[in-house]
Amino acid sequence: MKKGFTLVELLGVLITIGFISLITIPVVTSIIKNSKNKLYDTQVNLIIDAAKKYVLENVDDETKISKTLNNYLSVETLIKNGYLENKGEGSKVEIKDPRDESQIMNGCVTVKYKNNKFKYTYSDSTCEELNEGHAPTITINEKTIKIEVNSSFDLNSINFKVSAKTYEGESLEISNPVITKGGKVVSNVDTSILNARYLLTYTVTDPSNNLSAKDKIKIIINDTTAPNIEIPNSENNRITVKVGDRFTIPDAVVTDNSGEKIEAVATGTVDTQIVGTNTITYKAIDTSGNEATYILTVEVYE
Repeated sequence: MKKGFTLVELLGVLITIGFISLITIPVVTSIIKNSKNKLYDTQVNLIIDAAKKYVLENVDDETKISKTLNNYLSVETLIKNGYLENKGEGSKVEIKDPRDESQIMNGCVTVKYKNNKFKYTYSDSTCEELNEGHAPTITINEKTIKIEVNSSFDLNSINFKVSAKTYEGESLEISNPVITKGGKVVSNVDTSILNARYLLTYTVTDPSNNLSAKDKIKIIINDTTAPNIEIPNSENNRITVKVGDRFTIPDAVVTDNSGEKIEAVATGTVDTQIVGTNTITYKAIDTSGNEATYILTVEVYE
């Protein structure tokens, strides 16, 4: 009975396996590569379909879709506007490339209008690269603006601090910004809320290439005005009292532009048994740290 392989037989088996590997490995590799390429083509078709939906819903808006210029729609734009499903974690925007899972598809769909219809082409290049990066620029003089609580808010004066130019240096018109508070869009800045914070997001689009730019201004409602202290029945910060009469230090009336309730602290004494001049010092501090001082003179006379 034959108990094993001879050395010659083993060599023959190894050579056979080697030949099979030489034949099958390239075939399997090719199959895997073709499969990934097909998945990539499917992904591209989904991106183009998303771009078609975007164009269909915005075709009447010349600021978004032009029939005379090339339109550039990034994968990020299509995701953020809900036309593509975001595969990233949390707020991370990404669609992985099936050909290489470590790569992200952040390309661009070029949309051209010709012969009464739109034509769509996807590229792995970014929209800026396709258009040579000629996006407009926004210049903001003040990125953070503090506004006094309960004062009037003039959006035009804020817009005056913002300017925009095309890549070639031509001025672009600035439109009113989108105002948000806590991530939610609001209609206006309410200055009655102390320490409230708002974001004004400006967007400009260069009509020559349909590329856009964004920038933001932070609005903070603060209080830099000291409280106001008044003493009832006083005149020119003075009160007179007859010697020997009973005298009680009057309470101060404190008002503040923030609208908060503030009490003044009084220090000093008045001796009505002696003719002379006495002073009472009042101090009031609001929650923003603004301090007011009021000195009341009390004249004791005969």
